[in-house]
Amino acid sequence: EDLADGERVHGLDEHPLEPLADVVPGRQVEERGPGCGEEVVPADGFDTVAIAWDGGARAAATGAARAGYDEAVAQYQAQVRGAVREVEVSLVALQSTAEREADALSAAQDFEASLRATQARQRGGLASLFDLETARRNAIVAQSALIDLRRERAAAWITLYRALGGGWDAAALEAHTVAVARP
Repeated sequence: EDLADGERVHGLDEHPLEPLADVVPGRQVEERGPGCGEEVVPADGFDTVAIAWDGGARAAATGAARAGYDEAVAQYQAQVRGAVREVEVSLVALQSTAEREADALSAAQDFEASLRATQARQRGGLASLFDLETARRNAIVAQSALIDLRRERAAAWITLYRALGGGWDAAALEAHTVAVARP
């Protein structure tokens, strides 16, 4: 759920006093400035205001509408703070993986060169099979670490994309993956 969806879900794209328009049919709700309260005015443009004894129903509806709106604003603000937090975490992860990738790549290349040298020494009778298997294991561990780092970086990009409002349907992604996997 992105922030635009959050506005719609929490009802922030509507005016908080719209429910009051139903209290007096044919009338519109207007606010007359901060702290002045609201008035129900005729929709037909006349200056007269319909005054009806409603036993506090209108005041209760106003209070309920304001409370609902305030709750929706609080939920939306929490959602915005969460999105900002996700963006920050993703950016830190991207920076961290970028800094570590050069070292991991260098290590993987160095262990691969060591493996090739050990293979050559083993063919010449200067290294044992134990030495060769140790070099092979070290090369595989270094390659695995590089792959894990790249996977972590890709996950950080995905998290950043989603936090900035991008998204996708998990069911559609799974269907696409199954379709691509079939011959």
